[in-house]
Amino acid sequence: MIINPLKKKKSRRRCREAVRATLDMYSLLTGQDEARERLPDADLILLTPLKQSPEYWLMRRRMISPRPIDSWQKNGLHFFAFNLRPATDNAKMSVALFVVQETEIKLISVSIVILNSDGQSVEFADLR
Repeated sequence: MIINPLKKKKSRRRCREAVRATLDMYSLLTGQDEARERLPDADLILLTPLKQSPEYWLMRRRMISPRPIDSWQKNGLHFFAFNLRPATDNAKMSVALFVVQETEIKLISVSIVILNSDGQSVEFADLR
């Protein structure tokens, strides 16, 4: 199978756009504004309890890959973003965002962020 490298770059760019949109939405909801580049990576050990959650298995069918496209941590919260298959024709990119609390090792938030085809508008849905 031949993989078109240009298509792969476009896919990565869309992933970054969706993650950026996710961060923008998180900043808007929490009132915190911090560049993603300055945040440390999330602890990947927390993926195990995350993947055992019913919310993860609910979203797993829509995930393109079981590996997160991005992860970071802030204030004891670990964020994991997974690339989703678009639910509608209008969607350009969809990302599932899981937030795990480090101290109690529990899932505290599950959201879907949809970057629409215009590349500017974002839809945000909380699954809890």
